[in-house]
Amino acid sequence: MGRCVNAHEVELDPLPSEAHDILVGRPVAAAKTLGEFGSAEVGVWTLTTGAVRDVETDEVFVYSSATRPCDAKPASC
Repeated sequence: MGRCVNAHEVELDPLPSEAHDILVGRPVAAAKTLGEFGSAEVGVWTLTTGAVRDVETDEVFVYSSATRPCDAKPASC
């Protein structure tokens, strides 16, 4: 079951953006599904500088941002 993924190395697929959902700037979204956990989809999502409107249901969101490298790997990696 254990699997470690470096989110910075995942090749993401571009996501379409609707002009009415872009609030600030010219952000570009991309994502990649990594697998499933029960009935939940697990993946990586990114958004370049800007702001968008997005409505999701039944979503768990972990936000990660860094200005320098950080090491947050579990001991099993």
